[in-house]
Amino acid sequence: MSRILIIEDEEMLRSTMVRGISKLPEIEVVDAGTLEEGLSHIDVQAPQLVLSDLNLPGRSGVELLGELEKRKVNIPVIYITAFMKTFQTMIPMHANVSVLEKPVALSELREVVLNHVKVDNSIIKPAPFSVPDYLQLSGMGRYSVTIEVESRGKIAGEIKVVAGEVWSAKISHKEMEAEGKDSFYELAFLPAVRVTCRALIGDPGIRNIHESWESLLMEAARQTDERKKETQEPVENTPDLETVNPEEFKEAIDEGLTALFNDPPPKE
Repeated sequence: MSRILIIEDEEMLRSTMVRGISKLPEIEVVDAGTLEEGLSHIDVQAPQLVLSDLNLPGRSGVELLGELEKRKVNIPVIYITAFMKTFQTMIPMHANVSVLEKPVALSELREVVLNHVKVDNSIIKPAPFSVPDYLQLSGMGRYSVTIEVESRGKIAGEIKVVAGEVWSAKISHKEMEAEGKDSFYELAFLPAVRVTCRALIGDPGIRNIHESWESLLMEAARQTDERKKETQEPVENTPDLETVNPEEFKEAIDEGLTALFNDPPPKE
């Protein structure tokens, strides 16, 4: 079992990294929001690898290298920063130190971890992810994403989210085109589909939805339940949204983390 330490002060991003990397086999992940908290973990048990932000509250992540030297521990450190130009002259050239510039795809970060700890990634299996999962994650993190729904090998439609707010929806299946709330309601719990998510880049286009994602999902669930009663057929992917715990959605983070991780909220 390899122990990985993540030091990142932005809570949502840290949680994303922890949950994504912990899916790797034979990996134990501990995390900290400050350098001091990270050093406390190191003093208890030295990890095999440290992933650290540079722009931390209190003490800079650059100081981690000096603290490791004081403790006479040899641990590879991967810095992840959106402020490469600010910090690059402060980071000493060292075989055990590397720097990644944000945004970094989670798939790339996981590959870096695998290369360092040398574990078998052949058994990694992505967790299933649904439209409601992506909506809650992007809403909580205020991310801008495009959620794409594919049915029978063809694109059924897409939902765009801007800064955590549902922006638009359109469907393009069943030989029809439609936009707005009705499209959202149909896509939200469409059964037997593959759902993917990617960072929204460029102009999101005309906004055709103005309700909150919570109310939209509640109404979509109600309509899905009505259709189920009418047909007396089971409908897949219909959670009881009145009892949803936001924390439970975070447990499903894996496949969709790449898109979300690519759009971290700015610190400055």
